[in-house]
Amino acid sequence: MPPTTSIPRFLLPQRGSIWRIRLSTPSSTVLTVRHASKVPKPKSPAKQPPKQFVLEKPTKFVPPSHGARLRKEAPRYPGPQLSEEEAAAQKAKKYPNMMPPDGTFMH
Repeated sequence: MPPTTSIPRFLLPQRGSIWRIRLSTPSSTVLTVRHASKVPKPKSPAKQPPKQFVLEKPTKFVPPSHGARLRKEAPRYPGPQLSEEEAAAQKAKKYPNMMPPDGTFMH
């Protein structure tokens, strides 16, 4: 009686007697030959091309409710909102490698 579990081929020795026994006995399985190309089926002359679907025209333009690039408000950042004085001070402050402030010669 053959064993119910098979040992994977990579775990067996490369030149073991198990391969010689298996190769010497004729195979009981029938091999089927599959060709790379098939004979094309004859086309029926009465075949019509499929109809294209036509969408109903809307009565008015309805913009998308959640479009990918739809922006209604400025992005929110964490933390409290800056006061007017803080925002003005931030605009006037010079950071390294930053464009000069508005109203200057280089701007």
